[in-house]
Amino acid sequence: MRFLLFIVLSFSFIFAANLYSTESTSLYRQAKLDKKALAKQTKEEKRRLKKERKEAKKALDASLASKGYYRLHTLALISENDAYSAFGDTTTMLGGYPDRFYTAGTSLGYISKDLESIGLLRYLDPFFFTGTKTARVSFFLTQKLYTPYIKDDPNFDASDRPYAGTLYGSFGLFLRDDDFTQNLVLKLGVLGSAALGKQTQEELHNIIKAPQFKGWNHQITNYPLVALEYDLNFYFRFLNTSYFQSDLILNPSLELGSITSNIGLGVYARAGYGLDKSAINNYVFKKGFYIFGFFGVVPRFVAYDLKVTGDKVGFDKLSLANVQGYFEYGVKIGFSYFQASFKVVQQAREFTTQTLNNDYGSASLAFSF
Repeated sequence: MRFLLFIVLSFSFIFAANLYSTESTSLYRQAKLDKKALAKQTKEEKRRLKKERKEAKKALDASLASKGYYRLHTLALISENDAYSAFGDTTTMLGGYPDRFYTAGTSLGYISKDLESIGLLRYLDPFFFTGTKTARVSFFLTQKLYTPYIKDDPNFDASDRPYAGTLYGSFGLFLRDDDFTQNLVLKLGVLGSAALGKQTQEELHNIIKAPQFKGWNHQITNYPLVALEYDLNFYFRFLNTSYFQSDLILNPSLELGSITSNIGLGVYARAGYGLDKSAINNYVFKKGFYIFGFFGVVPRFVAYDLKVTGDKVGFDKLSLANVQGYFEYGVKIGFSYFQASFKVVQQAREFTTQTLNNDYGSASLAFSF
């Protein structure tokens, strides 16, 4: 009897265990299916939300574009060099390049799309009370090199322009209305050996197999570069037809800084097709094709310029020309997401004993995305 009871209990236990195992497996499978279903639902929900956000962004961009906003970001590269200019006394050119005074500069930067709101930044706009405007911010990194007229002398010639380099980052706030633009720029950087001007020029001359300069050890000492720039562009349009437009631009400007301070009043003229789509600089206002030529005259008063006179005894034999300026002319073309421009700048003498004007070319490429 006991044996029979043991057999019954054993079979009951095995049956119960098997039933529990089957139920557990079923529950596990159901839980796994539920988890997969939840994951699929979550993924679909994320995809739906992403699609809705994308469609909302497109709708916002379309709405703002219809109001005149440019809804693309821009990357820009600017290269300036006196070798780009066809002017200069070729009898004194070193290795086929003038390489004197302001000899080279490179800028790489980013310009934001038009912003629908600039918040507290609007109070940096002196004309904020005149109504709403489109706004952009920009960030650029710039290096510029300056060399004397005589480059073979390893000793410092106090009657010539000193070797110098500047390296700085800049933050800009750009504001645009129908008839004028404003640009407020803060620069932070350094003048002197920390700007790596010597290394940049020597490396470039190694690449192009040009002779090395011998006086960089006498460059201007390190000095902090802090500057605030502000300029306006007032547009006066005339001869505005479907295929040809022209305008005049009045360009007052002011720069206050630790290295230099100056005030200028420029006048520019443009003529071509699609003038409303772009400025002379890297700012684009509308997509589409445009091409125009331009020229400008910019007289200015320079209070001081440490890149010329330096900040220590030894550079004081140079007498700064307080009344300076430049004349420039060029062409700009753009299509779809790309733009390119080239201009020649003829700069007046920066110190009284300067033997020649400072002429250089400036090439710019930009891509919007």
